[in-house]
Amino acid sequence: MNLHDALPRIFMPLVAAVRQNAERAAMNGEAEHIHRLRVDMARLRNAIELFEAWLPRVTARRLRQELRWLRHTLAPARAWAGFIDGHCRDLAAQRTKHAERAAVLTLAATQVLRRETTKAQKRLARRRAQALLTRLTTFIDVELPRWLDAVPPSHARPIDFTPAVSDIADQAVHHAERRLRRRARHLRHLDAHALHRVRLAAKRLRYTVELFRALEPTLAVYELGTLRGVQEVLGLIQDETVAQQLLAQLAENPNVKAVAERNIARSEKTIRAARKKLRARWRDYADSIAIAEA
Repeated sequence: MNLHDALPRIFMPLVAAVRQNAERAAMNGEAEHIHRLRVDMARLRNAIELFEAWLPRVTARRLRQELRWLRHTLAPARAWAGFIDGHCRDLAAQRTKHAERAAVLTLAATQVLRRETTKAQKRLARRRAQALLTRLTTFIDVELPRWLDAVPPSHARPIDFTPAVSDIADQAVHHAERRLRRRARHLRHLDAHALHRVRLAAKRLRYTVELFRALEPTLAVYELGTLRGVQEVLGLIQDETVAQQLLAQLAENPNVKAVAERNIARSEKTIRAARKKLRARWRDYADSIAIAEA
């Protein structure tokens, strides 16, 4: 399959998923729909970046910018929902004596989450977000078909839509994997921000692999098993790092201050344990890459 045939099949389901979850999130403001929308937008941004050389340049750049903006505006609602489902739930499940602390934190966080989901609904209903959704529809229904049928002669350079998807997949996955390994150098000494960048690179690699496999299921471009293990631990570290920030906000409330401060220290212990586990998971991943390349 060449790019001329592949591009509509790549972007139509991605755009449809973004629109569907945007409508659901705007309608009911549920944290799960906001989360799904943010994931769908990340996948779409990744696809646009992968194929930007074969897309209308101005449109591709604008869509990536607007998708990034909307994901950023929805981040607080997702962060508080993740805090409740992750940090608070884990605290309650560990020991009976922690149940009271977990209840206090959950109640306080739920109040903030309600405010943030209401803000998210309002933002999705505003002109800029609606303009983005309209632009996505126009892109997939009008602009992309016209672009594929007749690339404007004013374009800076001729565009070749004949490369096979399998060739592009090999290059894209190789590039994403190299970026991940580059960011993960000196893993033991990386701070929270650098580990977050490693996590983003791992997500980008997984999205890239899954995109090409959805397009051509027989295309075995990468083994995701050990990568998922790395992502799981990186996700835990990032969640606890964010939890510390949210706990600091909750500590401004005198009724929650003591509980929140105790859990900041607990969260730091969780991060230290996760960092040790990360090194083992990374070794498994690096070994699997070495075997695949041998």
